[in-house]
Amino acid sequence: MSDTFIISFLAIALALLAVLAVCIFLLHTTRKVVDRNQELTRQVLEQKQAATDIGKIRDTISASENPAQMTDAELLSWLDRKLDETRLYTNPDVDVKAISAYFGLSQRRLLRLMKRENAPGSIPAWLVEKRLAYACKLLSSKQEFKIEAISQEAGFRSRRTFQNLFKQRLGVTPSEYRTLVQNGHPDLPTNTVR
Repeated sequence: MSDTFIISFLAIALALLAVLAVCIFLLHTTRKVVDRNQELTRQVLEQKQAATDIGKIRDTISASENPAQMTDAELLSWLDRKLDETRLYTNPDVDVKAISAYFGLSQRRLLRLMKRENAPGSIPAWLVEKRLAYACKLLSSKQEFKIEAISQEAGFRSRRTFQNLFKQRLGVTPSEYRTLVQNGHPDLPTNTVR
């Protein structure tokens, strides 16, 4: 065999190896892109489903009750009931803007409502009261849940915040409250909104 044949053979072999390496790289990259696209598609579909669910809730609200036509007292009672039904307050990011958008109310009316109707004082205070009331229910009914899990489930950003607010509002810690419930103590703190 001549040297040119061997050199040509090696050049062709190297070229084939290079093409093979590029193909493997492209397949790997394509797989990553396909996986990422599938993940993004799943997220978009979940967001569309959530938007559809919110739309259905709004349609139900619009069809059965019209908040725009309610008195302030009726609206506060209605909002209180709807917040309990939807547990919107368990989302730590919920604020005046989110509540007004969710229920189709103006932020101005919502804020005015809180001032006029002897509400807990402000939207954040109202949400804290709702979260604490829900936490009390969880502490009573979900003995297997840790305090950390209950604080997250009730919508508090941290266990420390939850424990401080709980102690401040009810006079006992969440653990002490749970113990009182377990022992059927007749003097359970009840100074939350609900």
